[in-house]
Formats: sequence, structure tokens, C-alpha cells
Amino acid sequence: MKVLKTAALSLLMVMFFSTANFAQKSTAKASSVESIKVISFQTSAHCASCKKTIESSLNKLSGVKSSNLNLDSKVVSVYYKEGAVTPEAIKKSIEGKGYTASAVTNTSKAKKSCCSGNKANCSGKKKSSCSGHKKKSCGSHK
Repeated sequence: MKVLKTAALSLLMVMFFSTANFAQKSTAKASSVESIKVISFQTSAHCASCKKTIESSLNKLSGVKSSNLNLDSKVVSVYYKEGAVTPEAIKKSIEGKGYTASAVTNTSKAKKSCCSGNKANCSGKKKSSCSGHKKKSCGSHK
């Protein structure tokens, strides 16, 4: 009977300390959660090779979680750990590969064009704010 009580007491102690240890690890993990930010840059990329070059360069930066370049808008979105890498370092990485990088401040990330993305306003004529047209329409209305 004494052996049974000792075994039961030992089992309870193991369960108690295991639970306490797990709770400490969970609390430590929760307090070390890092803030993930996103920043976007308008680039001069124009093809799949440009996309691969820029994304590969960005994804090698310490602190960058992921990046995605939209070739239609030429905007790259970069998800990074706040404090682990700076927006300036991200911009320099893009420019270091020979591309332009201008921070996108609006949340829509829409490509600026002669018609501001409104098909009804598209005349196909280049205005000073427009990056240029290869055809009559600006291509923002695919």
C-alpha cells in the first residue's frame, strides 16, 4: 500500500511540474512574438526574370519573411520583422540589383496612369504623370 501511495504521489508531482514547465514555455513564446510589417515599393521591373531577381534578393535579407512582386503593377510587397530589417535596407536591396524603388504610400497600390485606373477616363494619351503608353490604352484595365 505504501508503494502505491508513493507511486501515485510521484505521478502527481511529474504531472504538476510538466504542466508548470509547459506554461512557462508558452508564456515565453507569447512574449517573444515579433511584429510583422509590410512595405511596398514601385519598381522598374518588367519581366519574370526581374521578378525572380528582386524577390530572391529580398528573401535573402535577414528579417524578411517573404516578398511578392506583381508584374502588372510593378509593385513589390515585402513582409518583414519589425526591428530586424529596415525599410531603407529593403529599398537598397532592390536598387542594388539595378531597379528603381519608390515607396508606395497609398494602400490600393494601384498603378498610376493617365486615367487613374478609371476605364471611362482613358483616352490613351500620355499625360505628364503617366509613365508612358506602348499602345493606345494604358493597360490598367485588363
